[in-house]
Amino acid sequence: MGFAACAALTSSCSQGAPAQTSPQTMTLGVQTHFAQGWPATRLDLARESGAPSLRDSVPWARVEAVPGRYKFEGPGVAALDSFCRKGGSLLLVAVPLNPLYDGGGALRSADAKAAFAGYIAALQDHFASCLVAIEIGNEINSMNSRQLFRPGETGADPLREYVDLVRTARETLRTRGGTAKILGGSSNMIATGFLDSLFARGLLDAADALAVHPYRSQAENLDVELAHLADVMRRRGKPLPVWASEFSDNYPMPEMAAPQLVKAATLLAAGGVEAAHWYALVDQKWFRNMGLYDADGRTKPAAQAFGLVQRDLLVHGRPQRIDVGDPNVRLYRFGTDAWVAWGASGRVAFDASARLLDARGQPLSGTGAELNNDPVIALRSARPTFTPGPVLADSLLGYGSGDWRYLARKADGTERTLPWLDGQWTTYHGDRFLRPLWIGDVAGAPAGEGTGAVHAIIRYTAPAARKVSIAVCIDKQAGGDGIDVALRRGKTDLAAALVTASQRFAVREVALAAGDTVDLVVGPNVKAGRDGFRYRIRIYAEPHVPAADCPARAVPVYPAKI
Repeated sequence: MGFAACAALTSSCSQGAPAQTSPQTMTLGVQTHFAQGWPATRLDLARESGAPSLRDSVPWARVEAVPGRYKFEGPGVAALDSFCRKGGSLLLVAVPLNPLYDGGGALRSADAKAAFAGYIAALQDHFASCLVAIEIGNEINSMNSRQLFRPGETGADPLREYVDLVRTARETLRTRGGTAKILGGSSNMIATGFLDSLFARGLLDAADALAVHPYRSQAENLDVELAHLADVMRRRGKPLPVWASEFSDNYPMPEMAAPQLVKAATLLAAGGVEAAHWYALVDQKWFRNMGLYDADGRTKPAAQAFGLVQRDLLVHGRPQRIDVGDPNVRLYRFGTDAWVAWGASGRVAFDASARLLDARGQPLSGTGAELNNDPVIALRSARPTFTPGPVLADSLLGYGSGDWRYLARKADGTERTLPWLDGQWTTYHGDRFLRPLWIGDVAGAPAGEGTGAVHAIIRYTAPAARKVSIAVCIDKQAGGDGIDVALRRGKTDLAAALVTASQRFAVREVALAAGDTVDLVVGPNVKAGRDGFRYRIRIYAEPHVPAADCPARAVPVYPAKI
């Protein structure tokens, strides 16, 4: 099933599309940085968090400072050894750079690749069965990655060289009796376009699993991207398991992390991900809202959510999405009686004996809840009853579903449906010949200027006649001379503005016939440049007062494909 087909069958894709048979539950671990000098006392926080697995590293150049001689020493190694002795497991990142080989740059020679494979085997020898996986490289989809590219090099295929390195490491490890899984790809975000370039060069036969880092402030649509990645692997002939070896975001406020952690863990587990590691255990100088704990070891909301997921959800196995008949609602069941629910609107009512919690594990009163962006967790309940709310359509929760389409309008007035494009960082709606125009689930950009202007259109098509109200938020990235924004029913403007920062539209009493369209149309002003925007659209059944808040995710850089 292609991504377009997946988009048309969102409820199917959202239930999870594991690449192949996966463990009965997902391992939820956490990133540590003992290799970077973290004190051993932070092991106590790792144990307090309940994480069964740590992601860290023991750098190659530190292990092999003399060719062929391996030393595992220092406080970082000692901390990982201690975690292993307590029954934990490790995912180690192996960056293929060592000044002893190929001048310290990206590996090219057979001898250098064999030396790297020897280091991989040495990691397994030292940590034994505690080492369950090794990630080859770290976020290699940067165009200036020293792990792939050598300055001034011509005639080489860096991606093919990387695949050969992964294959050499895996074959050497297996020859020496090592059992750790070799993870290939290591992409920042779910970079399906970049990964497919590796698949074309044989990565699916060279690695045991894929590593992706799905950073995003909104967990929604992780399921869509995972299903698409699995589909691309199937087309290449050999789906591999997926590890989300880093996930989180540098949230504007620490309170935002807890609900997103619960939603992301739910979607990753439902999507068949074998293991996921939250980034990180402790806040860092440049990432002050990513830790489970602050720099002084104080518990943050993310740690409460992390413990809740470990203790009350993943112990029941993988979740299954339950269809309540509303595409704007997410309801997942863990086991037989644990639930996670969120959505644009509506109400869920659980058994009288149910225990309701928020994302931080704090008790909620009663046995029912009004749904919103933050998940509600219910324990010890049969399937809840669902009462629909006033939201008929939501551009975030309905992204890619049948009622929503994404188009480009050229200066001559012709419109073009935008296909899915797999980029170097993520998958989005776009056209290779209309760059930099693109549309994602929360953000996008128009293209061109003047007579060459190309407008981005997010279109909703009414499935039935209804009187509605419409809410739109749009936030423009800083700089530039603004973007022209219009909200339209058919060809009639309902609202319009030149947006230089933020804009909200709220339109009441709009009569829609079946098949009528509602468009959010975004184009450049006079000059192109810095025209990226965030958006959200909600369509309500009258007589409800419309409201929509823009997602918190920052406007990303244009997601180009190499």
